Amino acid sequence: MSLLNKILLILLPLSNWFFAWKINEVFTNEFSYNKAIFTVLGFLLWGIILGLNLILVKSYNWQILAFILGIVSFFIAGANIYILSALILLFLAFLYARKYVRADLDNLIKIDSYQALYRNLWFFIITVFFLISLTYYISPKLSNYKLDLAIPEKTFNFVFSFIDIAPNELLGIDFGISDLKKSFKDDVYITANNYLNSITKPYEVYIPGALALALFFSLQILSWPLRFLLSIITSFIIGFLTTLGAVKKQIVKVDKEEIIG
Repeated sequence: MSLLNKILLILLPLSNWFFAWKINEVFTNEFSYNKAIFTVLGFLLWGIILGLNLILVKSYNWQILAFILGIVSFFIAGANIYILSALILLFLAFLYARKYVRADLDNLIKIDSYQALYRNLWFFIITVFFLISLTYYISPKLSNYKLDLAIPEKTFNFVFSFIDIAPNELLGIDFGISDLKKSFKDDVYITANNYLNSITKPYEVYIPGALALALFFSLQILSWPLRFLLSIITSFIIGFLTTLGAVKKQIVKVDKEEIIG
């Protein structure tokens, strides 16, 4: 095994652990765009190194071991049946990508790393999105989620103004009517909010699942851009390594069996 292959196999689980750490950081702390951007960059790093492994490393057993050592990092979010199921699916997605990337490379007359990755990474990316959504689902933010609906005060005040027909003063004398109206309005506002929460309370248990599902479908917007970036950047790196001489191409003649009728 070449030194480059060994380096790629070592980097695969390390980049995976970095990505898992960034996901956990996003969902356990206050959300920020900086964390989200670093998470996306972490996925790109992991995906590029995975792509380089799929193209350049032919050692099946070592590649399987490196990938498994990497994906166990997702247990940092919580060791439960949801994460375990997602990791099994992710492992199958990896096997799918490896099988068909290698098949494309073996069947092409001229090596095209971009096409081999672009055609076969879609299942892997979708599975990662599924895993991210499950991580969000079991995160403290959703586990401790409490539904607390409230009518916007501006909207309520606007509606209440239509039924506010009592004058604040009678014959120029203030009898405290304005204070009574304010107290009445406050009571009505509190009662309305309590009623709204009471009728939605039975559905509170379904909200975390709905939010996680919404996140999964929202992430699909990134599917094509990420697949394109992973494929084009990995292909560029392989071309650069080829120029440097770290990766070599050779012509191989293959004897092919045919059936003649």
